[in-house]
Amino acid sequence: MRELANIPDDNPKWILLDGDLDANWVESMNSVMDDSRLLTLPSNERIRLLPHMKMIFEIRDLKYATPATATRAGILYVSEGRQWHNMVQSWLERVVRPYAEKAKWKDPNQPVKWLSDMCDKYVPDTIFEMKKSFSHITPLSTMNFITTLTNILEGVMNPENLSNKSEQGLFEMYFVFAAIWAFGGALVEKDGINYRRNFDKWWKQTWTTVKLPGKGTVYDYFVNAKTGKFQPWAELVADVQFDSSKPMSSMFVPTAETSSLRFFLDLMVDLHKPIMFVGGEYIWPGL
Repeated sequence: MRELANIPDDNPKWILLDGDLDANWVESMNSVMDDSRLLTLPSNERIRLLPHMKMIFEIRDLKYATPATATRAGILYVSEGRQWHNMVQSWLERVVRPYAEKAKWKDPNQPVKWLSDMCDKYVPDTIFEMKKSFSHITPLSTMNFITTLTNILEGVMNPENLSNKSEQGLFEMYFVFAAIWAFGGALVEKDGINYRRNFDKWWKQTWTTVKLPGKGTVYDYFVNAKTGKFQPWAELVADVQFDSSKPMSSMFVPTAETSSLRFFLDLMVDLHKPIMFVGGEYIWPGL
């Protein structure tokens, strides 16, 4: 704030404070948000919030906000509710329609409509079940699920995988693949409950339009672009050339799971999208 105030120009400047409100420091901001627009530090240094400077608090709730703080700020409340639907509609126009034009679909509206219908079919019930019956390794909101879903779809949706002659069934196959990992990718065994196994069972019983192989779980397969069928991750595992002159601890042994992780890592890197892997304390030394 001090550095921005000392910049000589009057171009618009924004300060974004991300995180929960703290009852102690937020009281110091009251004078910044009133007419004086002045921050007084314990050292008696005073920093003025200039007219061209704006401040935004991006917070989860107002649990620790006093009436003095709440009345001084303009509050925009964004409810999850059906916000995910608005995000999907924006994504369809921003990503899917340009894909359809690039792939030279005769009717660019066709893949847009298909994916819109699939979202309406799969997403509401799956979100409801996630909140009712499952607990992820890290807290995830509805928008997290939808962002991951659209990012995976964006990564696999190209003319090489889905040409302008692709049928709705192939689109739905890719959608199911993306949805499985978007909603169930962060499920693990927790508090003695194997949520990943429960998700596998629930998905197979609930969504039957796209038939997954009966052997293994829904996590064991990806869509092979050449065959248009589900293929086991295990078939992507390369043979390891063992060198006896090197210590075993220095060698990396790929598995079906590391193949899937590598697939999503490469997918998100190519899209310049953020990705985070979360696991137990004994998992990452091997990676």
